[in-house]
Amino acid sequence: MAKLIFTLIIELIVITPLIVIALNKAGNKWKYLFLFVSYFFFHTSLLAIPNWIPELRIIESNWNWAGKIYALIGSIVFYFMFRESLANHNYVTFKQNDNSLKPKKFIVIIVFLLTIASAFFFGKNSATKLEDLLFQSTMPGLDEELAFRE
Repeated sequence: MAKLIFTLIIELIVITPLIVIALNKAGNKWKYLFLFVSYFFFHTSLLAIPNWIPELRIIESNWNWAGKIYALIGSIVFYFMFRESLANHNYVTFKQNDNSLKPKKFIVIIVFLLTIASAFFFGKNSATKLEDLLFQSTMPGLDEELAFRE
């Protein structure tokens, strides 16, 4: 627990000046900075919960499925709790410009094929390869897009 808190503090020391610079033009930048720091601690704690309390590890595996699921649910809850406060910086949307979808589809297909190829060429056994592929192709994207786009 102490190691996690120490790591969080170091990460925040490194990233806080960048956040302040990015929010320099925004009003209430200290409010946004406080929300970011609060969220950062909240999110990281949810990721670590299965390591602290093994009974909450709902999926036994090499990957932190449970932590990612808790963090994803926490991100959704945080988003809806502070949606109005973040209205000026809310980038969560399902609307897409029709012209922007063509290159994205192409890139997604290429990345997906490269991921499959690298998983099968550089992975260990087939069960591990499948789990690695499933985890890496779903959880980081879902969690981090919502978490750090807010």
